[in-house]
Amino acid sequence: MAKMGNKEKITGSNQGGELPAWPVAAATSITFGIASVLCAFFVWLSPVAAINFFNNIFHGIDLAKIMKSNMGLPSFLLGLVEVMAAGALLGWIFVSVYNACRRHCKSRRWVK
Repeated sequence: MAKMGNKEKITGSNQGGELPAWPVAAATSITFGIASVLCAFFVWLSPVAAINFFNNIFHGIDLAKIMKSNMGLPSFLLGLVEVMAAGALLGWIFVSVYNACRRHCKSRRWVK
């Protein structure tokens, strides 16, 4: 698994080896946070269009039946924190799996 404090640098050609856990986890967390803010803005701007859009993504689930009628700032902020924490965890899991796969492939000389 990737070390949480890994400070290795990545070369542009990906020949440097393993990915560092913290930068990937942070980047994933920030990306999820930006997506959450954009989603909240889209729902605020046009709730019906947002529900129709997400109904197409979540096949078979009618989101209109479970949509909240009012979304306050505390609820938005809690959701943002939860999404960013999940993003950091998923980014760290991705790095761990990637690095394990890279070590395996490197040991078999499938990659440099």
